[in-house]
Amino acid sequence: DNSSFTNEGNTTIDVGYDGIQFFNGANNTILNTETGTLNITAQIGINSVGNVGSDEHIINDGYLGINSSNSTSINMRDGDDTFTNTGTLSLTGAINGGYGEDQFTWGGDLIETFNQDIINFETIDKNGEGTWNLTGQILGATQLNINKGKFNFKDALTIDGDLNLYGSLVIDVNDAAADFIDITGTANINEGKLIIKTPEGLTLTEGWQHTILQAGIIDGEFAEYSDDSSDYDFLLVYNDNNITLQFIIAPDKISDQIINYNTIASLSLIDSINNILLNTTHNVKASASNFYIPFNNDKSKFWFSIINKKYDYRNIEENIETIGFDTNIFDNLLIGVAYSNGDITADNIDMDKSVYSLYGKLRYGGFNFYEVLSLDKNKDLVSVNNISNYIGADYTINFDNFKLIPRIGLTTIYNSDSHTVVADTGLKFKANITNNLEFTNEVKFFGVLKSKKIDKTVFDNVITNETGLNLKYKKITAGLIYGFSKSGEISSNWLGFNLIYNF
Repeated sequence: DNSSFTNEGNTTIDVGYDGIQFFNGANNTILNTETGTLNITAQIGINSVGNVGSDEHIINDGYLGINSSNSTSINMRDGDDTFTNTGTLSLTGAINGGYGEDQFTWGGDLIETFNQDIINFETIDKNGEGTWNLTGQILGATQLNINKGKFNFKDALTIDGDLNLYGSLVIDVNDAAADFIDITGTANINEGKLIIKTPEGLTLTEGWQHTILQAGIIDGEFAEYSDDSSDYDFLLVYNDNNITLQFIIAPDKISDQIINYNTIASLSLIDSINNILLNTTHNVKASASNFYIPFNNDKSKFWFSIINKKYDYRNIEENIETIGFDTNIFDNLLIGVAYSNGDITADNIDMDKSVYSLYGKLRYGGFNFYEVLSLDKNKDLVSVNNISNYIGADYTINFDNFKLIPRIGLTTIYNSDSHTVVADTGLKFKANITNNLEFTNEVKFFGVLKSKKIDKTVFDNVITNETGLNLKYKKITAGLIYGFSKSGEISSNWLGFNLIYNF
């Protein structure tokens, strides 16, 4: 009882039977220290022949290598046994905990690989800051605790119990599938991190998606998510009892999919994020953009705008800030410049965009003619930059207390691999509630006239409505606008604020 074998140097055991045996008694320990190298060649490297109920402990902090002629390299049999590894483990056969409540712990701060099966250990703990690459199977476990570091298993893993994730779970992706972990109990993941690994030469096609985790109960969402791919982007979809990984699109193919247009050119910083996030796996249409340059006042002005736009699908949200300046160089001709910065987020995706614009307005009789030229620079999620050009016209029909303003427009978008033309038409209603308070409402329709390498139905037949309230006080105009849009299966709504200072 309570006896131990400690190895601190280089020890070699080469026999035709068991290399080391646990005999009768409890709490017997084999310790291979950090300086120890233990090589065993035997039928079974370490074998228990003790009484039923014996508690045995193996601790490897150095190098433990076992070349066994049996399919099992370590057999701990009965009792509540523990196996702890913080060093290097090289076995030709499995580790079997036997009967009882057994615990297997993998620690250390280095990257280590174990290629054999771990059998009949009820509790599996991953400790230490290192990475544990497991190419064998875990069989018979009822609890997996990833407490620190990274845990990377091969292909599929079933735990007949619970998962507690505080470190990082690594999922490998290949052309055909992704790693899959099946938890029959509760998966507690809201304090852990998911890491997606992709191999060289990976080729994914649209529609690729795979379930990576299934559980009786999924508690929360991953606290963090990352992937190591510069060529692919993925979306996590959380369902009641499973989590699906979906391929979005490869950046080198993004120009075949992305389009950037809005009410007046590309200043709204793309609602076409919908196409990137959704159209690869769903037959949907993207909502049209709904931000405009405040042309209405013909005096010189500085202006600022902020818009928050939300969608009824997968937590998609846009936050857009824009500043601009324009002035009249002639009585009927206004020119200006503007800069927009936008952040578009969805489930575990964050995309930034910047848009630089030159714009002008020419007034002739009751007509207004508009021109907007924009450079749209994408960051993070995509690498394609767009140049868009908008030309449009409207006409003001005056009544006693209100105005009707019909308009038409044409937006052309170019990038390195696509050319798209979008037509729009709208009808705006304006009425002065008081001398300083103005009410507006505009209904707009959008349709795709021409599209190279882009499914035009994604952006076709869009209807939007904007309602605004503008308060004028001396040289300052403050505007509040609410809008909504509908196209296919997606709807969105937004709230915007404009602040204009007139010279």
